[in-house]
Amino acid sequence: MSKKKVIRYLTIPEVRAMLEEMWIGIESELNDVQKSVLNYVRDFSKMSKEKAIELLNFLVNEIGIKEELAVQIVNTAPLSRSELRALIFKDYPLLETKKYDEIIKKIKESIEKK
Repeated sequence: MSKKKVIRYLTIPEVRAMLEEMWIGIESELNDVQKSVLNYVRDFSKMSKEKAIELLNFLVNEIGIKEELAVQIVNTAPLSRSELRALIFKDYPLLETKKYDEIIKKIKESIEKK
């Protein structure tokens, strides 16, 4: 009997948190690729891990968006209906304007202020 693999998509903020935890205190020992990856996730992470998970759960459980697409939304954090529509219209062409506005509001609440 073979075991079924469970796939869990990770957001960039989750990856950032994992790498920072793994590499805490040893950044000077990282090779160039590791440093580049760490810099990338720091640069492109727009919210905390906790906020990313909260937003992901909202998108999947309350709005009904599939997880793979919800991760893309969390990673890109679109701030307008047109940006959001570009990501999800193919899979959710009948999504109500009200839902777009709910998603945008939740994204804005989740983004870290720099």
